[in-house]
Amino acid sequence: MGQLLKEENLLPDLILSSSAKRCRKTAEHVIQNSGYRGETRITGELYEAVAQKLRELVGTLSDESSRVLLIAHNPGMEQFLEPLVGVYTPLTTAALAQIEIPIERWSEFNGETRGQLIRVWQPRELED
Repeated sequence: MGQLLKEENLLPDLILSSSAKRCRKTAEHVIQNSGYRGETRITGELYEAVAQKLRELVGTLSDESSRVLLIAHNPGMEQFLEPLVGVYTPLTTAALAQIEIPIERWSEFNGETRGQLIRVWQPRELED
């Protein structure tokens, strides 16, 4: 997924990852394979976070980061994504969903915010 982020010109300004070992490993792989040099935050707040917690965390992000990569867990990520884009989207381990959100500041993000699902990449699709 790191190489994909680089190739698609989707490198984030911030990587926000759960403190779980698998999530930290995913963040490391993304960084190593993409050349990412921005800020990475590892937080226990994302560990098995439910959708409401994910929404709250996104709403507290600094406006210095316009593109953020969340690395967290299911079912929280799928439950976070569904009301945001209006359709259930299964996310397998290490899947990547690109979402555009029409807000100017992260503090505007809440349970009523709607975004557009641009694309989802599943790891099995990328295997050669």
